[in-house]
Amino acid sequence: MPARGTDNQWAKLDPDKVRAIRQEYATAREKGATIRKLLIALGNKYNSTPSNIHAIVHVKTWKDVE
Repeated sequence: MPARGTDNQWAKLDPDKVRAIRQEYATAREKGATIRKLLIALGNKYNSTPSNIHAIVHVKTWKDVE
């Protein structure tokens, strides 16, 4: 089984950053931010891709982080 989360030597994120991404996404969506622009902005901020940010906020990845 491949290494997951911070056990993966190439991980760019950690649980604290994942929580921050989810919180920032939720807050921005409440204020009416568009999904596409928000995913791009968060991806740039956290050195990740919009598709990875999407997977994080929809709990498809980093499932063990609340």
